[in-house]
Formats: sequence, C-alpha cells, structure tokens
Amino acid sequence: MDPGARRQVWRLVHGVVAAGRSVLLTSHSMDECEVLCQRLTVMANGRMTCLGSPHHLKRKHGAGYTAVVCCQASRTEEVVSYLLERLSGGALVESHLHQLKFHWPPEVSLVRLFLTLDEARVNGSVCDYSVSHTTLEDVFMKFASDQEGVLT
Repeated sequence: MDPGARRQVWRLVHGVVAAGRSVLLTSHSMDECEVLCQRLTVMANGRMTCLGSPHHLKRKHGAGYTAVVCCQASRTEEVVSYLLERLSGGALVESHLHQLKFHWPPEVSLVRLFLTLDEARVNGSVCDYSVSHTTLEDVFMKFASDQEGVLT
C-alpha cells in the first residue's frame, strides 16, 4: 500500500474506534500496530503468545536497551572493556571499525547506562553514542524466532 492510501486507512480505523466500535486488524507492520492498536497480540505457531498494550508487551517481553557507540578505531577494545566492566549483563552485539553495538537487559538502570556512556564520552574514549529501547518489532521478532522449526 502506498503511503497516502495507508494514511487514509489509518484515519478510517481511528474514526471507527472513536465511534465506539472495535476493529480487528492483522498486520506484520509493527509501526502500524503501535499507531492503531490499544491492545494487541502476537501469534506464533497458530497460538496467541501474548496479549496487552504495546507498552505492556515491550516492558514484559522486551529485550532491554541497545546502544550504538562510536569511538576511534584504535580504542575499540578499551571502550568494550570499559562499558562491559561498568554495566553488568551487557554484551557486544556487533563491531564495525569504529562503531560498536551493545545490548543491555531491562534490569540495567537507564540512568546508569547514560551516566556511564557520558563518562566515556567525557574521558575521550567515546566520540558519540545513541541509546534505544525495545521496539514492538523486537518483541515480534523474539516470538517469531522462538517458533518451532525457525532457524535463528
């Protein structure tokens, strides 16, 4: 569906819901689900695996935080050691030249995560960083990869 038609369908759905009716929507687009749904479920192997609001599903089944860290290529090992020592439960997911991608579980304090990353930036080992929270897409992919017969 082109973006204009998609927006028109979204407005239609919002109008029906605003009129007090329920709408059953099937979609693989997690962005669409986040915009349109007050409650949603994820189906895996023909069964409902979870049910709740987008916020509830992200909080309960979410994978935590992802941080993308840019540093000098010569200091990547130093940065990895520094961050993993100070923030327990973390893991280096990807490494490309001067860009590192880390994952931390939801138990890690977001304040502590930002403080640690900012300390690394101030002491010069990190040039830049960004932190993101679990998305609905992450939750969906977690359930999809847990299905029987799916290779991960």
